[in-house]
Formats: sequence, structure tokens, C-alpha cells
Amino acid sequence: MSDSLRDQLLKAGLATPEQARRASKKPGKKSGNKASKKARAQQSLTPEQQAAKEAARKKAARDKALEAKRKQREQLLDMDNTVRQLVERHGLKRPDEGETYNFMLDGRIHSLQVSGEQRRDLAAGRLSIVSRAGIHHVVPHPIGDRIAEKVPEWVWRAETDSDEPDPDDPYADYKVPDDLIW
Repeated sequence: MSDSLRDQLLKAGLATPEQARRASKKPGKKSGNKASKKARAQQSLTPEQQAAKEAARKKAARDKALEAKRKQREQLLDMDNTVRQLVERHGLKRPDEGETYNFMLDGRIHSLQVSGEQRRDLAAGRLSIVSRAGIHHVVPHPIGDRIAEKVPEWVWRAETDSDEPDPDDPYADYKVPDDLIW
């Protein structure tokens, strides 16, 4: 009973010694070194085949870069469409005549025609300004927050200062109104 199945099959004549040798090799194991196979494959390629292989590799890299650029462009268009829809749905109507509201965005001073109520709401932080494609839109603060999540550089919001004045401020006794026109 101590004989292995292979030995028993050989004794019974049901298997040949060649079949026994093949069966003793591990089924998942392949002979040879992968690195040496690659080297042999490289040596067997002609210079034309190597050039074609290199050109195909470069083309795949270029296609991958173009695909990434296309995806980025699609994301920008999608983001722009989302912002456009939010502004169209929730944007406040700007008066033809009203007060000029000046604000700083991207280091530049911009002007916008607003009503007196919109000016107070902008100064209080209840409204935001969205600058999309060079056109400024007034939107409620929650909508401005939603847009700022996607594109923060397009949104201007009034900075809310704390009510406590700086103790070293020499002008602490002089109140400056939030809606100061400059």
C-alpha cells in the first residue's frame, strides 16, 4: 500500500514511463527564465520589427495623452454647462439702472450694476457673484457655494469679518459701513 499511484499504474502496465515523467512535472510550472525568453525574442526581431514595435509603443502613449486631454476638456465643458444652468435658474435679475457695485476678483477690480437691496445683500454675504465667460451674475449664497465647490475661482463672496475689532487698531472708534461706495 506504500506504493504511489504512479508506481501502481506502471506495474499494472496502464502507464508508460514517459507518461509518468510528464505527470511528475508540476502542471503550472514552465521551464525557462522569462527574462531570457524576452532577450531571445528581442534578438530574433529584425531592426524593422523593432522600429515598428517602438512606433506602436509611442503611438499608444500619444493616444493615451490625447484621451486624457479629451476627458479633461469634456469635464470642463460639463462643469461650464452645470454652472450655466445654475446661473440661469437661480440668477437674480440685474437692473438696467442702479448702483455700481465694485468687487475684486482674481486681483482685478470689477464693476456690476445692482439694486440697493442687492448691494445690501452682497455686503451682508447673502448673495454671491459668479463670473463666467467674462459676464458677472448675482446668485443666492447657497448657489454660489455649490458653484464654488466646482470652480472656486469663478465665485466672489463678501468676506465676513468678525464683530470683534482688533485691539491694536487705531481706527477702532471709527465705524466703516459695509456698503461703502468706492
